[in-house]
Amino acid sequence: MNWKNLWPLVLIPFIAFLTGWAERATGVPVDATGEVTGVAAALIFTLLLLWCWRDARERQYRLSWGLCIAMVLVTTVAVPWYLVRSRHGVVHRVKAVLGLLGAFVLTMACYCLGAGA
Repeated sequence: MNWKNLWPLVLIPFIAFLTGWAERATGVPVDATGEVTGVAAALIFTLLLLWCWRDARERQYRLSWGLCIAMVLVTTVAVPWYLVRSRHGVVHRVKAVLGLLGAFVLTMACYCLGAGA
């Protein structure tokens, strides 16, 4: 695994922290401020796609346009699907999905930390 390809994933919890901080700083729930939520979501989806393209290229996995579109529209299904399909062997697949769950927990914790929850 090339650790240099993980930088887009490292930025996602940071964006979640800033989004939570924006909610706390303004006193307005982020859901009520569509601009902040929209920008944060667009950045997160862009970083996720960038990571996916780089990871697929590194693994020489053919990434279809349909899967790229699904990454944005149905992220909770498409990302685990990509991880399972692009890894060989049960151990590597399980490690990838557990890493995804860990990244999700970290991202939510960073949001809560930023929001002061």
